[in-house]
Amino acid sequence: MAEGTKGPFWQPTWAEVVAVSKAKGKIKEAVGWLTADREAEAEGRVEQDAAEPASSVDAVTDGAVAAETASVREEYGELVRPPEEGDPTNGS
Repeated sequence: MAEGTKGPFWQPTWAEVVAVSKAKGKIKEAVGWLTADREAEAEGRVEQDAAEPASSVDAVTDGAVAAETASVREEYGELVRPPEEGDPTNGS
Protein backbone atom coordinates (compact mmCIF):
# COMPACT_ATOMS: atom_id res chain seq x y z
CA MET A 1 0.00 0.00 0.00
CA ALA A 2 1.36 3.43 -0.93
CA GLU A 3 2.27 6.00 1.69
CA GLY A 4 -0.68 8.21 2.60
CA THR A 5 -3.31 5.60 1.72
CA LYS A 6 -5.37 3.49 4.04
CA GLY A 7 -7.76 0.99 2.58
CA PRO A 8 -9.93 2.18 -0.31
CA PHE A 9 -9.85 5.82 0.89
CA TRP A 10 -7.06 8.30 0.31
CA GLN A 11 -5.49 9.75 3.44
CA PRO A 12 -3.34 12.86 2.96
CA THR A 13 0.15 12.91 4.40
CA TRP A 14 1.11 15.59 6.90
CA ALA A 15 3.15 17.36 4.21
CA GLU A 16 0.08 17.51 1.97
CA VAL A 17 -2.05 18.92 4.79
CA VAL A 18 0.57 21.60 5.46
CA ALA A 19 0.82 22.46 1.75
CA VAL A 20 -2.96 22.81 1.41
CA SER A 21 -3.17 24.94 4.57
CA LYS A 22 -0.41 27.23 3.31
CA ALA A 23 -2.09 27.52 -0.09
CA LYS A 24 -5.41 28.38 1.55
CA GLY A 25 -3.71 31.10 3.60
CA LYS A 26 -1.91 32.44 0.54
CA ILE A 27 -5.19 32.62 -1.40
CA LYS A 28 -6.92 34.40 1.48
CA GLU A 29 -4.01 36.85 1.72
CA ALA A 30 -4.18 37.55 -2.03
CA VAL A 31 -7.95 38.07 -1.99
CA GLY A 32 -7.55 40.44 0.96
CA TRP A 33 -4.89 42.35 -0.92
CA LEU A 34 -7.00 42.56 -4.10
CA THR A 35 -10.09 43.75 -2.24
CA ALA A 36 -8.17 46.01 0.18
CA ASP A 37 -9.59 43.96 3.06
CA ARG A 38 -6.65 44.18 5.46
CA GLU A 39 -8.25 41.84 7.99
CA ALA A 40 -8.65 39.07 5.39
CA GLU A 41 -5.07 39.65 4.27
CA ALA A 42 -3.90 39.37 7.87
CA GLU A 43 -5.94 36.19 8.42
CA GLY A 44 -4.24 34.67 5.38
CA ARG A 45 -0.82 35.49 6.76
CA VAL A 46 -1.68 34.03 10.16
CA GLU A 47 -3.06 30.87 8.54
CA GLN A 48 0.17 30.44 6.56
CA ASP A 49 2.21 30.80 9.75
CA ALA A 50 -0.08 28.37 11.58
CA ALA A 51 0.38 25.78 8.83
CA GLU A 52 4.03 25.33 9.76
CA PRO A 53 4.61 22.06 11.62
CA ALA A 54 6.39 23.90 14.45
CA SER A 55 3.35 26.15 15.04
CA SER A 56 0.62 25.52 17.54
CA VAL A 57 -2.61 24.15 16.11
CA ASP A 58 -4.50 27.01 17.79
CA ALA A 59 -2.23 29.71 16.34
CA VAL A 60 -5.12 31.28 14.39
CA THR A 61 -6.72 33.22 17.21
CA ASP A 62 -8.52 36.55 17.26
CA GLY A 63 -5.55 38.11 19.01
CA ALA A 64 -3.09 36.83 16.41
CA VAL A 65 -5.31 38.09 13.59
CA ALA A 66 -5.73 41.49 15.28
CA ALA A 67 -1.98 41.86 15.74
CA GLU A 68 -1.31 40.89 12.12
CA THR A 69 -4.08 43.24 10.93
CA ALA A 70 -2.34 46.10 12.71
CA SER A 71 0.92 45.06 11.09
CA VAL A 72 -0.65 44.94 7.61
CA ARG A 73 -2.30 48.33 8.09
CA GLU A 74 1.01 49.79 9.23
CA GLU A 75 2.73 48.39 6.13
CA TYR A 76 0.21 50.24 3.96
CA GLY A 77 0.37 53.40 6.07
CA GLU A 78 -3.25 53.03 7.15
CA LEU A 79 -2.84 53.37 10.90
CA VAL A 80 -5.14 56.04 12.19
CA ARG A 81 -3.90 57.85 15.23
CA PRO A 82 -6.41 58.61 17.96
CA PRO A 83 -7.98 62.05 17.75
CA GLU A 84 -6.35 64.70 19.89
CA GLU A 85 -8.17 66.79 22.46
CA GLY A 86 -9.77 69.83 20.85
CA ASP A 87 -9.74 68.21 17.40
CA PRO A 88 -12.90 69.38 15.57
CA THR A 89 -13.33 65.90 14.03
CA ASN A 90 -13.19 64.33 17.50
CA GLY A 91 -16.86 65.00 18.16
CA SER A 92 -16.30 66.53 21.59
